[in-house]
Amino acid sequence: GFDAQGNPRRAEIQATFKEDVEHSKKNALIGRQSPDLTHHRQVRSEDTLPIMSQKVYGSSEWYVQVARFNGLDHFRDLPLGKNLVFPPLTGKSEE
Repeated sequence: GFDAQGNPRRAEIQATFKEDVEHSKKNALIGRQSPDLTHHRQVRSEDTLPIMSQKVYGSSEWYVQVARFNGLDHFRDLPLGKNLVFPPLTGKSEE
């Protein structure tokens, strides 16, 4: 803000920082999802690969890359209970 004469107001603060944590470690510590991390998910009855990709990456367009990474020939036939790895995103999707 400005004072009555139009001069900018200034403020001084003192701060003490206790710890500096790398961004990637911070996200892992607080449990946030991120497309640049590896994720592991177990297939449940209501799951499809596009839906699982949407939940992990925020977009279903990566399901082909995930199927290829997990060696799946038929992405529509997901075995119930199978553990799938969702790798960090690299490049473009291949739909």
